Order: sequence, then structure tokens, then C-alpha cells
Amino acid sequence: MDHTGRNIYQGLAGPYLIEDDMESALSLPNGSSDIPLIVQDRIIGEDGSFKYEAGLGNQTGVKGNAVLVNGQPWPRLEVATRKYGFRILNASNSTPYRLKLSNGQSFVQIATDGGLLPAPVSCPEILLAMAERIEVVIDVSVCPLGTQILLQNLHGKGPLAEVMRFDVVHREQDHSMVPLLLAPLEPLDERAAIRTRTFVFASSPAFGIPPLDWTINGKRFDPDHPIVEAHFGDVEIWHFINHNPKGLGVFSKMHPVHVHLVNFQILSRNGGSPSPFEGGWKDTVALEKGEDVRVIMKFESHRGPYLIHCHNLEHEDHGMMARFDVI
Repeated sequence: MDHTGRNIYQGLAGPYLIEDDMESALSLPNGSSDIPLIVQDRIIGEDGSFKYEAGLGNQTGVKGNAVLVNGQPWPRLEVATRKYGFRILNASNSTPYRLKLSNGQSFVQIATDGGLLPAPVSCPEILLAMAERIEVVIDVSVCPLGTQILLQNLHGKGPLAEVMRFDVVHREQDHSMVPLLLAPLEPLDERAAIRTRTFVFASSPAFGIPPLDWTINGKRFDPDHPIVEAHFGDVEIWHFINHNPKGLGVFSKMHPVHVHLVNFQILSRNGGSPSPFEGGWKDTVALEKGEDVRVIMKFESHRGPYLIHCHNLEHEDHGMMARFDVI
């Protein structure tokens, strides 16, 4: 506790790749054309080691000078003229990415945090906050041999605006396909919700070192006292708000809200519809400055104490986490 950011920054990250019989029966890209991409930024020192900044800088988040994919800075991947599936995880401490392909081609998104979407979604660009996962298909068969496609980060500048490059180097037969329907999804009915709870994510001044607290509903993390007691089997709506305190706007940041135990569905963002790339089942949702998001969830499978927290790991380490109990 309180050292998650440093520990993860210095260590390795890897995904669990989980599929069920329904996914296996689809003709999606598989084998060597089904590739996980773990994206992280790191400060790399002159000796090649990771440098984790201390002080106020790391209280608001740690930004890198290099983008790593599967542990390699700005890698190049040789691809064939076929469809590829990429399972992308943002494993950075505090850096969101807005992904786009340099040739103008859209991603075909087929899954998010909690698994397959009901149907594929065409996305020209995708926001990927810390801890969010997406699965996309890129059809390289439409590209001539010799094409170089950059996976860009529209939130980055200079070298941080590039994530990696795909080099189209040879032809290959492709029998994979993206079906019109992927997996059934039963929407949770708002009318079934027992209650709505509000969670305000904000910064507040602290009289000491460090001089800033990151709080949920005005409180720092207290592992001994739950902020919520939810009843097993209940459906609830949780309303997340990224509050911009007056005079502290300089410290306002994105908060990717991550809920343990349950997946949820996003009902609305700022009173309107959620973004096309955040449909389906989710466990993490990005809150930009001043935004609010409503999600719906059902507490099932397990009882016990669980966590809700900001997945900016430095925010989490400085108090932006809360315990909730399922009873």
C-alpha cells in the first residue's frame, strides 16, 4: 500500500489472455496473428535503467521520455497482407493514449475490458486510459507491400507521439474474418437499480509533505472503514465525478476509475451517450477534467471487501482509493 506506482514502474507487466468456447468458435485472427501489445511509458536514464521521479512530480503522476511496447521502445513489427488482432493494454502509471493509425485506417474494435462486444465497432481513434484494455482488428490486406503504418498517440508530442510501427513485408493467405455479431450482451436495466451512489474524485491541499491529497468523497483511503456497503445480488448505479476544485485546477488530471470485483456498463457520459469504443462490459472508465459518468453494475459471485480507486497509480498511492463491502 502507498508504493504501487514505484513497484509497478520498476517491474514487468503481462496480460492474461482468456477466451471461452463462444470466442473460440469465431473465425477471428488467432495464433501468430493474435498479438498482445502492452504499452507503457518510462523515463530511461543514460545507463538504461528506469528512473522513478520522487517529490511533488510523482504525486500528480509520472511521465516518461520513451514509449515501450512489450518492453521495447518504439518497436517495429513486420506484418503480412492479412488481418491481425491486437489486444492492447495501457500499463502506464499515469499516461493516457489516444490511438490512431497514420494511414487513416480505422480500427475495428471487437472487445473491451470485460470481453467481446455485441458487434464490431469502427473507430478512427481510441482513447485508452491507464488499465483499460481493448481488442482491435487491423486489416493489413488493403495495404501495398512496403507500407509503413505508425500506431500514433495523439496525446503525445515529439517522439512520444509514436507508439510503434507496422511494416508490411510479405503476402499471406488469410481465412480469418470479423463476423457481424460477436457475443450477446444483456443490458442492465436502470429500473432494476436499488439505488444511485455518487463518488467525487478530487484533489485537496494537505498541510504537510506531500502538500496534496487525492480523495474520493473528500476522504483519503482508509482500509478499515468501507465507503459503501452493497447487498449481494443488488443492481446499483454509481455516478463518478471528476471535480475541479477552485484554485487547484493546475493539479486536475484524468482519473481512470477502476472497480474491483464487478464489470459494469456505462449509461452516460456528461449527460450524453458514452463513446463508441467504451461499450460492452467495463471495469475501468476514464474521467477527464470536469467530466461525470454514470455506470450500472450488479453485485454477484462474491461477498467481501473490495476496492474502487483511480488507476493513475500516483493518485492511488496518495489516497484516491476506497474500500467497499458486498454483504
